[in-house]
Amino acid sequence: MVNTSKINLGMTKHSELIIRSMNKKEALQILAILKAAYPSSYNNMTKEEAQGTVAVWCMQFGEMPVDIVMMAVHKLIATNKFPPSVAE
Repeated sequence: MVNTSKINLGMTKHSELIIRSMNKKEALQILAILKAAYPSSYNNMTKEEAQGTVAVWCMQFGEMPVDIVMMAVHKLIATNKFPPSVAE
């Protein structure tokens, strides 16, 4: 099942934008980007820790549009020396 949200653009009933929420596969892709950007922070992560990290990201960002999460991650990579916490 795909999570979606509808945003009414305030014009007509046909002007709704459907935005898909982030799924587990996309969370894994985003975390792979973070691992590539901050390799020393993820080098010693065990499989269990990695699974926990994915679970937390899915729980925290599962309702958010994946494009928004991706933009935030790219901005953090461009401006931060250390990987972001979920709160960032």
